[in-house]
This record gives sequence, structure tokens and C-alpha cells, in this order.
Amino acid sequence: MGLQDEFGEARIRVEMLKDIGETKNFEVLLQNNGQTLHSSAGGDGRADNAKATQAIVDKLAEWFDEQPAGVD
Repeated sequence: MGLQDEFGEARIRVEMLKDIGETKNFEVLLQNNGQTLHSSAGGDGRADNAKATQAIVDKLAEWFDEQPAGVD
């Protein structure tokens, strides 16, 4: 299951941005305010297992829950 399946295509847009060279960077950013929810370069790890992936989903769910109606 992907993030769009979890939260709906109207709420989530997934973009892949290619770094120059091999960096192994993996970032999850909120476009509306630039907040970083996950950064492999910042020490959050590569999100290469179910537990790490669920932690990102949980952070997104928490952010959506905190938004006033109609803001997300």
C-alpha cells in the first residue's frame, strides 16, 4: 500500500527527485510549509523496512489530524 492509498490522491502527491550521483537520500517534506517529516541525511534512516515506513505514515497521519478542516 502506498501513501496515496493510505491518505487519498487529493491529499498526497508523491514526487521523485533525482540527486546527482548516488546519495541514498530519502526525504519526506510537507510542500505547504517545507517541514521535513523524514530525512535519511538528517539521521532518520533509509526507511527500508516496515517499521520505518510505518513511522513515516504515522507522522503524516498526525500532521493531517492536526490540520483545521479544509486545510490539508
